[in-house]
Amino acid sequence: MKDSFRLSPERRVRVVRGNGTYVMAPLGPLPDFPDFDLPPLPTSLVQSLTSTATAFYQLYQRCAAFSLMVDPDLLRWQAVPPTQQCGPEASNWSYIPDDFLDWGRWLVGGSFQIARASGLLPTMQLVPRHDGVHVIVSPDPNVGGLVYLRMHDQPMLIHPQKLLIEDLKDLTSRYRDRFTL
Repeated sequence: MKDSFRLSPERRVRVVRGNGTYVMAPLGPLPDFPDFDLPPLPTSLVQSLTSTATAFYQLYQRCAAFSLMVDPDLLRWQAVPPTQQCGPEASNWSYIPDDFLDWGRWLVGGSFQIARASGLLPTMQLVPRHDGVHVIVSPDPNVGGLVYLRMHDQPMLIHPQKLLIEDLKDLTSRYRDRFTL
């Protein structure tokens, strides 16, 4: 995967260490965007993207990528496919401003991709060159996936429990009194 930066800095984020957490902030000079704690990425979104990307790979024998968009106000994640060239080993994409025109205040907070590389070093080379949460999965169900956090131009392999949330467990725990089983 090769990514390029035609996307204006206002859509990208920088990630820094906070007080026991990670903090995101817009890369560009936007005074109405305060820094915010990096919200956990819902496992349901990762599972949905894994299912979609795997089906895409099985159908076309090509890899695909998605931009992970984060809403700094609601601290929610969503995914959108960037313009890309889907290859048999990985996807090659560019962040094109037109891909994000209808996303309002949402920021590009990371990426998700399916790629044929496996292992730490080969997948680390696929991590995009911008700060954020980056998930790389293999089309081979026996290989699994890896989660990276890029911060200060350094990709770091992160245990998924540090950046992902079991949203079904969180939901049922938070609203336990609303469920009668």
